[in-house]
Amino acid sequence: MQFDPQTMSATAPPPQDAAPRGGALGFLGTVPGILTALAGVITAMATFYTVHVTSGSSGSTLDQPADPPPEVTAPVDPGVLVDRLDSAPVPDTTLDAQVTGLVTDCTNGAIDACTGLLDLLAWTCSDGDPSGCDLLYWVSPVGSDYEAYGATCGVRAGWEYAGRCSEL
Repeated sequence: MQFDPQTMSATAPPPQDAAPRGGALGFLGTVPGILTALAGVITAMATFYTVHVTSGSSGSTLDQPADPPPEVTAPVDPGVLVDRLDSAPVPDTTLDAQVTGLVTDCTNGAIDACTGLLDLLAWTCSDGDPSGCDLLYWVSPVGSDYEAYGATCGVRAGWEYAGRCSEL
C-alpha cells in the first residue's frame, strides 16, 4: 500500500495478474464501449442511406434541377442552324407544334425564329426533357453555349452524353 500525503489516502497497487478493465477488448468490452460502437454503426448506415437516396438513385439524372439555360450572346446564323437541323437525328418523341413552327420559320431564313428555337429547346432541356437537350445539342452552332448546354443535358451530365441525354 502507498500513502499519498496530498489526498490523505492510501492506494493499493493493482494485482499483477489482474486483467485490464473490459477484458481483452479494452473499451469495446464495456457497456459504454458497446453502445458507442453501435451508435457509430447506426450513424454510418443512416449516412449511407441518405447519400444513396439523395444522389439521384431514382434512375434519371434529368430529375435533378438544371442550371438555367444560356442567353443568346450573338445572332444565330440561319444557314448554320438549317445545316445542323438537316443532319440532326430525328428525336424519339414527336416535336410539339411550337418547335415545328420555329424549325419551319428558321429554315425559311427568319433569324428570330432560329434564336427562338434555341431558347425554346434550352428551356425544354432545363425542364428535364431529354429530347429537347438532344435536339438542342444537334442543332446549336458548334462551340456555342447552347451546344454545351444540350451536350451536358442541362449541366446535369458530362459531355459523354452529348446527343444521348435520352439514355439517362
